[in-house]
Amino acid sequence: MSRKNRKNDDLLLLNMINEKLSKTNETFDDNNNSNNTVKKNKKDTKKKNINIYQFVEPESEESDIELTPSISKSSTGIENTPTPTPSNSKISLSSKKNKKKKNKKAKKQSSIANSINVSSSDNDSHGEDEDEEDDEDIASLLKDIQLSNKYKSNKKDDKIAPATFEIDSLLYDPGYTKIYSIYSQVLKNLFSENSINYKLLDFETELKLLFDDLSDELLNEEVESSLPFMKNLKKIIKPWGVKKNGKELVPQGKNLTKELSFSHVMPDFIPTWLPDFQIEKLVTDSYFLENWELERTDDWKELIKEDYKKIKETIDKTITYYKVMPNNFESVVKVNSEFYLNIQLTQDVEAFIRQCRQPTNYYNILFNYQLIQTLIIQSSNIDQNSDRFPEINQLLNRCIFIIDRSLKKKFEFNGLNQLPYNYFYNRIYYLVFLQYIRILNSKGLYRTVGEWCKVLLSLSPLEDPMGVKYFAGDCWIKSLDYHWLIKLSKSGIVSKYKEWKCVNILLPTLLAFIRLGDVDGLKKFLKQNFFVTKDDSNIILKESQYILGWSLKQFLNVATKRSECIEKNKYISDYYILSLELYLQSYDNTWTNDEITKLDNILNKFEMLDNNFTPKKDRNQISNAHFIKSIPVNFVRLNHITSNTEIISKLNNLFDRSDMKDYPFDPIPNNDSSFEFIEDFTNKKLLSALYEGRLMNFDEFMQ
Repeated sequence: MSRKNRKNDDLLLLNMINEKLSKTNETFDDNNNSNNTVKKNKKDTKKKNINIYQFVEPESEESDIELTPSISKSSTGIENTPTPTPSNSKISLSSKKNKKKKNKKAKKQSSIANSINVSSSDNDSHGEDEDEEDDEDIASLLKDIQLSNKYKSNKKDDKIAPATFEIDSLLYDPGYTKIYSIYSQVLKNLFSENSINYKLLDFETELKLLFDDLSDELLNEEVESSLPFMKNLKKIIKPWGVKKNGKELVPQGKNLTKELSFSHVMPDFIPTWLPDFQIEKLVTDSYFLENWELERTDDWKELIKEDYKKIKETIDKTITYYKVMPNNFESVVKVNSEFYLNIQLTQDVEAFIRQCRQPTNYYNILFNYQLIQTLIIQSSNIDQNSDRFPEINQLLNRCIFIIDRSLKKKFEFNGLNQLPYNYFYNRIYYLVFLQYIRILNSKGLYRTVGEWCKVLLSLSPLEDPMGVKYFAGDCWIKSLDYHWLIKLSKSGIVSKYKEWKCVNILLPTLLAFIRLGDVDGLKKFLKQNFFVTKDDSNIILKESQYILGWSLKQFLNVATKRSECIEKNKYISDYYILSLELYLQSYDNTWTNDEITKLDNILNKFEMLDNNFTPKKDRNQISNAHFIKSIPVNFVRLNHITSNTEIISKLNNLFDRSDMKDYPFDPIPNNDSSFEFIEDFTNKKLLSALYEGRLMNFDEFMQ
């Protein structure tokens, strides 16, 4: 652990440990053995001179990443498996360095302990071996202290409490009009400074932390091309991949350069002077009015304009909307026309592959993503056991490079810079990000996955087109980012609309409270979200609490083996049942039996409940810009993209495919005409000529 004042390091360690031991009597410890241990520790701490170091203050901690490879116990007494741990200190993972540091630290600590009379009779008999074991306990205790201290500090950042949100239903507010008065403040609080660790967006950061002896040669999977023209291009096009202050540079013309934020120039990449894509700023007025007129079909245009005037000043000054566009539009239209012919009209895979091999299409993200989709379909999965995994991985790295190069120099993922999903190339970016997250998750890079989930959510927090809320909760649990998960669940991005308060994000939040040992916070969160109390006057809130309370009971029944499946409830709509079934597919990857038992015990002891409330039976079959028969479009989209056959089969029973537009790069686009499609980037006359030529060649071949 790095500190400026090295002399006070061991004194600080002992002081922090004494404070930790005095606070270990948590209500989670139900058995007598743990209670006896806590009492014994308290007696021992009374004998020590606890206040002797009260004037010793720690230096400011650096914001970085800590990885603890050993198995440790949190303040709840639950064992945590070896996973990357977020923290504010640096720890080297080299085993040789750790052994040297442990030996030096053990000797130094034993001398200090003797000088302040904090020693026991067992030290003489066990010697240095026990010192090393104590050193591991110290590391474990310090990790818990850092987590608890960080949690306390993060509580202060929540400027808007959940109780201040007047919950509504998105079924009757397709334009999200009820949240815009507080939207910018919610985003600033949620994506505040240091919310996203930009270093971890580069997957090599976590790899180097996990494997301290990795070299750059081992990290680069691609072999450098030996083709003469590649070597000549790299000599001409400079700087290409040159590092400056740890960042790789690429040219943006002959006089401009761009620092890559989260991608790398792989050795086999073809050097180019200019990026193939760029992002353009949209005019907020026209964007809002066009979309609201299409989404709010039941409202007059005058009313829509009046509503926009109320939020115009706040939104226009804080949030910026961007649209991804190709740099050379004319050439892209010609290429896309041939692409559309090969993929959509004739399904000529050989012609498509020949087109992909052309150097001009090397950095065309549309071609790269289509190749990724083809390989995923061929391999039937996206994990590392697939034979196609190296090709998928290589293509995704190229796509991420294309995206990184297209972003503006000071583009931040702070929720205030957004890419609306209804634009064609914006959607390709979203689809690439989702598949990239799946690849990183298959590699076990959970910290990197957690940061990318935040990025994906920040690009369109209200619409959440990729359904981040339905899968990212488990990702943040695996990355031990408990504070962010709690912060998100309390924010308006989850608490404002009934449909957003899904079990897929709230159940992992309960687990985050358990992992942090915050019993009071857990009970308060349960009461606010899962139980219908007599004090609630908002009918929509009561319905939400009833639905979530039923879902929680069903989850515990299945998890504790009291029931094999979900019991049907006539007051619960299909959407909430399917959401719970989606979560039950993967909950056992994050929850332990002890954690499930503890939550079940707390739930049984909870009081102040009103079980007499029953909501109105949900018979809504609303279809609008964001719903298909009252089921959110992003929920349907996520399951289709990830090929979740179990959920898809049940969705198909609820509505047929005629309810959804058939589209090659998004099977479930929103039901409004503001969507851009690939046809908007093709030339119909050229497409007709190419198609006729293809038919003539086919006739000649048949003759």
